[in-house]
Amino acid sequence: MVKLDHPPLLGEGFRTIGVWQLDEYFLRPFQDTVVDPARRRYLINNFKLYLRELVKLQIQIEIWIDGSFTTKSPEPDDIDIVVWIDQPDLDTLSGPMLVLFDRMITERELVKVRYNIDVYLGERGNENDEAKFLKLFTGGHLAHYTKGFFKLILTDV
Repeated sequence: MVKLDHPPLLGEGFRTIGVWQLDEYFLRPFQDTVVDPARRRYLINNFKLYLRELVKLQIQIEIWIDGSFTTKSPEPDDIDIVVWIDQPDLDTLSGPMLVLFDRMITERELVKVRYNIDVYLGERGNENDEAKFLKLFTGGHLAHYTKGFFKLILTDV
């Protein structure tokens, strides 16, 4: 099955947003159209639940948001994200926080089923990770579009 390539919601580059702006960027553009935004509303609600769990790790987290969710696709399947963490912060996690980290980031299939999120882990400051995800996130699915992506700095949700 070939996926359609939809125009991006953001042109080249990136935009840093807050959790409170998810509706503004990913729901509002569809409200005055024939598209029923119910699927997008569902994905945003799941994303917010996911973010509330990540906050419990109590470490600095940056999230890149991409995929069909960041395009004019009327019904994206999921939200693609990269969770960026500093290795020293990751090294401080132990016990229940390490279990939470595994459940929310490394157990990708569980996250996909529970939250409709396709999650990847990136190590902040790792040039190979950054190059890989920049390449992945700035090209359209069929290379018809150069697109940007959204960054979210996780503080309080």
